[in-house]
Formats: sequence, C-alpha cells, structure tokens
Amino acid sequence: NLRWQGIMTVVLTATVNTIALLPLAVYFIAEPFIAKDPSVPGPFYKEFYRFSSAVSGLNILANFFVYSLTVTSFRNFLKSKFKQAFSFQSNKFTKGNSFK
Repeated sequence: NLRWQGIMTVVLTATVNTIALLPLAVYFIAEPFIAKDPSVPGPFYKEFYRFSSAVSGLNILANFFVYSLTVTSFRNFLKSKFKQAFSFQSNKFTKGNSFK
C-alpha cells in the first residue's frame, strides 16, 4: 500500500509539473521566431507569457492537492490539525464567553 502511494505521488506530481511547465517551454522555444516590436508588443509577448507564467505557478498549489489525495499520513495529519483548530474555536465560544 505504501509503495503504491509513493508511485502515485511521483506519477501525479510529474504529470502536473509537465503540464504546468509546458506552456512556458513553448514560449521560450517559440520566442526567437516571433517578430518583436518593442514599442507595441503583440499578444504573444503579453498574454501568452502571462498565461504561461500563471500556469507554471499553479504547479506549486497542485502539489498540496496531489499529496492530500495520495499520501494517507499527510491526509491524517491535515485532519488532526483541522480538528484541533476547530475544537479550539468551538471551545472558545461555548465555555461561557460572551460578547459584551
């Protein structure tokens, strides 16, 4: 079971990483072949670069979800921390503390 968790984590992380960095790679490969006017940059230099940078940044966020889906110990750790945080909040307001 632990072996499959590791394999799935690696496969999903590598897949998400490849998908996230693919637009940026396309940008850097195609950039020398696109005519550039410094006074009026075209959509390739503005929108596509912005899009490819944003997608590559999503890779960082995706790791959290990949680990949450594939690693049982990480998921249990998150559950315990959420329970601890929410029990603190509920105890804080139910022990006779009132707003005056």
